[in-house]
Amino acid sequence: MSQPSIQNASPQVVQTLALENGACLEVIDASRPLAGDRWQVNAVFRVTVPVIEAVLAGGSAHLELGEVRRRVGDRVVFEKRLERTFIAAQEKDLLFDRTVARYLEGALDYLSRPTFARNLVMRRYQQALKPFFHPRQEETDAHR
Repeated sequence: MSQPSIQNASPQVVQTLALENGACLEVIDASRPLAGDRWQVNAVFRVTVPVIEAVLAGGSAHLELGEVRRRVGDRVVFEKRLERTFIAAQEKDLLFDRTVARYLEGALDYLSRPTFARNLVMRRYQQALKPFFHPRQEETDAHR
């Protein structure tokens, strides 16, 4: 499953899955060499959810699609990163493959649920509505 070699250690999409809820799951090998024959093995799972009417439907809050898109864009992204450090080069591909298999076995059903896509969009929308925290001047001065 994993593709990168020592010569090409840049992140690579190694698997793409279309989920039942309309989202897209990308499995990315972002492993990189550390020192000698040692690697940091990084498996990144990126779920991209389109902000469409079908995703917003079914919840108790009835929101205007245009308003949600104005706040969060036309898609939202969830990312999970699993990493192990100082792995021997001869073990990295097998470890990456096992990590991917284990994560997908436990999370794929959850990530595929319609409620996952809707809740992710709603959570990002709620975050976009919150103003950024600005500490009071005296709190800032106190920490200098």
